Amino acid sequence: MNTPPNRLQPPRVVKWSSDELLCNVRREHVVATPELKEKVRHDLWGDMCAEHDAENLWDHICNKSGLTYSKEFLAAMHEWRIDEQNHYIGLRQICSYMYEVGQDEIDHQLDQRKPDFGPISHFISDEFKICVVLAYDELVSARGYKMFVEEFKQFGPKEYVTWVLNASRDEALHYQNFLDVAKVVHHGTRAAVDEIMRDIVLYETNPEMTYNATFLMDHTEETFERSFLVDCATTVAANFSGL
Repeated sequence: MNTPPNRLQPPRVVKWSSDELLCNVRREHVVATPELKEKVRHDLWGDMCAEHDAENLWDHICNKSGLTYSKEFLAAMHEWRIDEQNHYIGLRQICSYMYEVGQDEIDHQLDQRKPDFGPISHFISDEFKICVVLAYDELVSARGYKMFVEEFKQFGPKEYVTWVLNASRDEALHYQNFLDVAKVVHHGTRAAVDEIMRDIVLYETNPEMTYNATFLMDHTEETFERSFLVDCATTVAANFSGL
């Protein structure tokens, strides 16, 4: 049966648990060399921080923005929030074992930071923009996690490889879910999305950009080349051709 015009199916989601997947992994199972640990420290810890900070974005959007949202957007956000919390749980264990810091200490460190949405408020000023920005962010994450697979294979536990593949798949589903809302609920145009994408790339490639525990806008040139971010932005915009 075809979906009626301007109606969305429930958000795409695959249910799984980091706790269940990683429950048998122990610190002594991690065999990454000191060189590898140092090589991936910035990206691995940064990914963990961003996954933790999804809760900050959720709180800002749903409790503090003063905006009203469609039921389709809230459904996509609900599944996104659950998945990001699950990703944080997994990365918290991985970082704990890789860098010999307790998981409670990680929670404490990350909870001490205060998010500042002021510098990016223009990117999240309405539901359509939020969908487009989140679609971009989730695509970068999906591709970024996939690029991380070879390093994860060297960490030791096979469960870690399964974890990063699962996370990459989740981010790709989030990307599609937010695209659907932007296209079907808001009938977004290519011109509007092109403008948002240009602004995002300019913002994220500014050497003075700082990350403020906002989940969004955490991609630096230390991790991703400008050409990679431009390609992700172009991919997002291409979905709106002809609308």
